[in-house]
Amino acid sequence: GLTEVVQVPEGCALPTAITSQDYSTQGNPFGWASVSQIISQSLIASSVATASGTAVAINGLTATFYIPSGYKARVTLTGDSFENNTNNAYSVLQLWDGAVVSGTAIARSLARYPVGNTPVPFYCEATINQSGVTKTINASFNTLGGGTMTVNASVTYPLTMTVELLAGL
Repeated sequence: GLTEVVQVPEGCALPTAITSQDYSTQGNPFGWASVSQIISQSLIASSVATASGTAVAINGLTATFYIPSGYKARVTLTGDSFENNTNNAYSVLQLWDGAVVSGTAIARSLARYPVGNTPVPFYCEATINQSGVTKTINASFNTLGGGTMTVNASVTYPLTMTVELLAGL
């Protein structure tokens, strides 16, 4: 059998017997915290660079997935750091709903470098508040103001795009 130890506030009581097991059909019943489930993860274990002034796709960072009814999705782009080799230039990372440039940009991480070649940590996140749909998300990068932008990645610190299902749309 299973033994549980439960503490309750003074003056409250719990039933002494549970006669049936009921399960909720809700993703987060009674407003409980949502539970996430990773459904896709893409990793790049080496640095990538571009001198493009317009968004270009990062090869290998795309995900096509279905969001069931009652759920939403969180897409994150994480990694070690990014940098630009030119003073006062910018580096841009973006997540796109659909194709890069012709789709819709849904999240962006941007950094300006007063001094070139200064690695900066980044985090890019988008929440998709739709359910019952299939989505394709792509990652892109570009530079603004010249120079070459590098997204630093390695086996130890990969560039990662993760898709999680979140209960409770």
